[in-house]
Amino acid sequence: MTRTGCRNDNAGGIFHLCARGNNRSTIFRDGRDYAVAKWLVNRMVQRHRLGLYAWAFMGNHLHLVVESGGALERPVQGLLRTFAWFFNRNHCRTGHVFGGRYLSKKCVDATQVRRYIAYCSFNPIKHGFSGRVGEYPWTSHQDLTGRRRPIIPLERERVLKLFRELDPDPIRGLETYVENWSRSESSEWDEEFESVPESRRQAAPGTDLSAAPGDESVLSRSTQFDQPLEMNDVPLDVIAQIVCESFGVPVESLAGPGRVGAVGVARATYCRLSYEWARHPLEPIAASIGRGRAAAWRWAVQSVRPDRDRQIVDAIRRHVRSSTQRAVGHPADLHLGR
Repeated sequence: MTRTGCRNDNAGGIFHLCARGNNRSTIFRDGRDYAVAKWLVNRMVQRHRLGLYAWAFMGNHLHLVVESGGALERPVQGLLRTFAWFFNRNHCRTGHVFGGRYLSKKCVDATQVRRYIAYCSFNPIKHGFSGRVGEYPWTSHQDLTGRRRPIIPLERERVLKLFRELDPDPIRGLETYVENWSRSESSEWDEEFESVPESRRQAAPGTDLSAAPGDESVLSRSTQFDQPLEMNDVPLDVIAQIVCESFGVPVESLAGPGRVGAVGVARATYCRLSYEWARHPLEPIAASIGRGRAAAWRWAVQSVRPDRDRQIVDAIRRHVRSSTQRAVGHPADLHLGR
């Protein structure tokens, strides 16, 4: 029997889409999961020529506000199916990742579009991930307000045009609208989908798990990608130099044939920091290591060592600071040892 009444996204328009983990389980366990989701959403938007207005990755579910000229079922199912494949592979598990089909709600007017854009920004506060709007890094709020370079390409001008109707300064209009947004405005559909028991809430990235409510086994998560670092102006050659010095390998080895040992770890660290933290596009990263785009992405999402990554990032910051001051950095600042 054909299923009816589940979705109305076949005729095109602007839609608020949601997908939640099976049995409300966590679907973003570590940095690899966020990286995979970012890459897949970006691929979906470009491949199917969609307009992305807002997004949020919330531990056990995700939100997207997208504009489409046709049916969304195939693009979204491809996104969720591929994410589930990567998730099971990365975490050595089998079975369903998402709890049923994705949910969608069509926006009938500009007011409802603004409402769901604000909903994505407000969602971390609603679920206890953060106390202020814009603190949680895995939403589009900082991208829309211009506080960082967009992690995923957005229809930012269209979004700001919507909020320019409320305030001559669209960014101020967006922030005011989100600040004034209250949970009572959410629809019954949102309440049914979003309600999460207090004991099953996810800890905000970077928080002390011992202070979080509920079962620690439910709250445990990796925190190495707690906040994308502002390294947009750091060139790839600087990242490569410091990464290679930290592992004691020559810079030329990044483009060499080695895949294991110090060279392989250095290459993975270089790709990860360049893509995840410095937010360089994959194409120049791939060219710098003499590989294709897909190979560079696979290196970027490999297992990580947060302590070493943070040491290298600190060294990069010291290098940038000393370069800005036109001073010669001390070699000891750049050598981290094996």
